Amino acid sequence: MRTTLIALSGLFVAQIALAVWLNLSSGGLAGQPPGTPLLAFEADAVERLTISDADGQSVTLARADEGWRLPDAGDFPADTTKVDGLLADLASAEQGAAVATSDTAAERFRVSDDAYERKIVLERESGDPATVYLGTSQGTRQVHVRRAEQDGVHRIAFSTWRAPADRADWLDKTALQVDPAEIASLKWNGITLEKVASESNGSESEDQGETDANAAGTATWQATGTPVTDPPADAVNALTDQLSRIRINGLVPEEDSDAYQTAALALDIVLEDGTTRTYTLLKGGDDTSYAVRSSTLPGLMTVSASTAEAIVEAAADPALTGAETPPEESSPADSSEATPQENASADAAQSADPSEDTPQQ
Repeated sequence: MRTTLIALSGLFVAQIALAVWLNLSSGGLAGQPPGTPLLAFEADAVERLTISDADGQSVTLARADEGWRLPDAGDFPADTTKVDGLLADLASAEQGAAVATSDTAAERFRVSDDAYERKIVLERESGDPATVYLGTSQGTRQVHVRRAEQDGVHRIAFSTWRAPADRADWLDKTALQVDPAEIASLKWNGITLEKVASESNGSESEDQGETDANAAGTATWQATGTPVTDPPADAVNALTDQLSRIRINGLVPEEDSDAYQTAALALDIVLEDGTTRTYTLLKGGDDTSYAVRSSTLPGLMTVSASTAEAIVEAAADPALTGAETPPEESSPADSSEATPQENASADAAQSADPSEDTPQQ
């Protein structure tokens, strides 16, 4: 009996040793040790990526000299900071221990070829594309993941919402913004506002002093095509400030572009480097929606009604256009009150009436 127990104990120890050896030699449950990077290359190596979701949406982003672009939207500028942030997170992600390797595990955790929350295809100049599937969440900032060539399902520190498949989420919403310090002149409705040289503050060269003054909003302007030759700085700044804060909401689908036909404002913006941007502000058929067409960007961009109306109002300021401000209409209550002349006449009439001046006996 004692011999049998010893033999069984030895066999059990041998089985444990064999399991440990197999696990180490194969790299874990899925043939890969924990802590393995999700990607086998750096983020800077990615030249193109395509993100798809379970609803059939898909967006492609391509690297360009001046940043990331959306090739399916006429190479519209993408939010470069957001794209670089996504790639940095994926490149730094480390896979935890495999949670499953069965044939049905990929579908259960939604990281299979046909059932996933996100499918991300990353392309480089050389080498095969890398495909990553993101699936169900596991706690806070933990998501199941599988590379296309893997059988095992792992976890990484990531949030799926950071990889949206909607094109609108990747637009550079600031693409229309213009730095007021870079504006040399503005032209609209026959009016031209032109920035004139500012005096140096004495501590810098003349050119540097001009740049500093303009950047600080102290540059002076001259106007032509309007009775106002020296427009007040606050009126000009109100317009340039709106141009510096304009944000895009989205792109108008081609089939809906005919809805924007009424031009509310056409504005030429000449920059200090000699280039010109033309913004045409268009009103939709419902008079509450607006879009902008730019000479330097593809497509038609929607903007909020408050933004559009603020720009139109700033451009129509009488301090810039010289238009007369219509007089304020008096209210019925105001019209019933006697004028100073009428009050004076009444006082004179009362003084001339002896019956009111003679005391009673």
